[in-house]
Formats: sequence, structure tokens, C-alpha cells
Amino acid sequence: MFATLFAATPVDAADVAVLVGNHDYRLLPDVPGAEVVDAASRAFQAAGYITISGTNLRANALSDVVDQYSAAHSVADRVVVVLAGHFFVAGGQTYYLPVDSRIGSLGAVLTSAVPLSSILGLLADHPGQSLLLLAGDKPGRDGEGVLWPGIRLPDVPQGVAIGVGTPETIAAALAALLGDAEISVADLAARPRGVIYSGYLSPDLTLASRTEGSKNAAEDGFWQAADLIATTEAFQAYLDQYPGGVYALQAQQRLDAAKAASEN
Repeated sequence: MFATLFAATPVDAADVAVLVGNHDYRLLPDVPGAEVVDAASRAFQAAGYITISGTNLRANALSDVVDQYSAAHSVADRVVVVLAGHFFVAGGQTYYLPVDSRIGSLGAVLTSAVPLSSILGLLADHPGQSLLLLAGDKPGRDGEGVLWPGIRLPDVPQGVAIGVGTPETIAAALAALLGDAEISVADLAARPRGVIYSGYLSPDLTLASRTEGSKNAAEDGFWQAADLIATTEAFQAYLDQYPGGVYALQAQQRLDAAKAASEN
């Protein structure tokens, strides 16, 4: 599936979000939780971003997403790229895999997957305003040889921030960033909660809507983001930020229900 979603209302600057969640692979194990990208894309759209998103993309569709991002990024202010699914290291470089990847040779990866270096090259055009989030089933795994599953980050361009985690921990980070304009990437890096951050972690890089609002509006925004993403980590992130908040009881109930469902 592939879709391009445009912000329903104009924004002061063209903030762009690119989100791909590949979880239903043809020849590789599924990646549980990668489907959270669907909910995250709605949260970005609600925050006024031009949103390019897709799930379970084949190689051609994944290439189309990269092309659309390349066309949009030149007019962007803040840029966020979220990739969830399988990553492989081939020839020392990390690649993001489409769902129809045939892993068995270096050539198969090189001809169908997207190198992270190409994404980072585009993000480098927005120093201090760009964030790359990578969500895999084994984000910290390292390996040896010419071809192995995992994420090995290349040199991070100046001004680009990166976060690496599982789909669940990345979803919680997005809920915090989209829900509260006072929370920056630097704030999250200081309390990582399952996400490994690197690169330029600016205290000025926030993702929430830049519309002025009250403290209650900030809490409302956080809850809206958590409710849209709707994972246990997102609800817990809200409770951690607002333990006595307006939506605390509702968040706890949703959290308990989600945990009970996962145990059945």
C-alpha cells in the first residue's frame, strides 16, 4: 500500500514527514509492531505535516516514496523520516528492505533496497531540523562478513539527528515529540527509554505544532498523539509526562487493556 497525505491546513513552513512501515515480508520473518507507522502518519498529518507514508512496500513502491521525498524536501523546514522493518548491512553499508526482498546475495540487496546513506544525504540539507528514526526487530545487532541483518550507521552528516530502536520504543518517542512542543530531541536523548540517539541532538529540534497554546493545549496535543499511535509505550509516555493529567485515567485504562490483549 502507498499513499501521500497532505496537511489539511496550511502551515508557516512546509514540514515534511516520511514514514514507511514494512512488517509483512514475503521471504523474511515479519516485524511485529512496524504497522504502528499507520497511526504515526495520522499523528503527523494532524500536526500539519506534509506526510508521505506507506506500509508493506515492494521495491518499486519504496523507490516511489524516496522519489516523492526527494521532490518535497527542497521546500521543507523540519524533516522527519521514520523507517520500520528489516535492515541489512551489505558491503559495510546499511540498507532498508522492501517486503519483496530476496536475501541470499549481496547483489539482491544492492538492487532492491534503499541505502541509508541516500536518505542521510537528503536530510543533510536541513541541518538542525532533520531527524531519522529507524525501527527494527533487533536494532542493536551487529555482525560480521559481507552481508548480515542489522543496522550499522554510516557517518552522520552534520546537523542530522538519528534514533534507533524497536517499533514500540520509536512510537513512544514520536508520541512525546508530537504531543508536546516543549519536548525536544535533546530532551529525549537525555532519557532514551530504549532508543539509541546519535548525531546532532539539538535542543531546538521539536516536532509538535508550532502554534502557540496553553499548558493544557500541550497536554491535549500529547494525548492526541498518544491516542492516535495507540501503543502501550505511547500511553506510558503520556502517563510519565502527565502522571496526574486530565487524561491519566483514560490512558491507564487504555494501557491496561492493551497489556491484557497482548497477553491473550
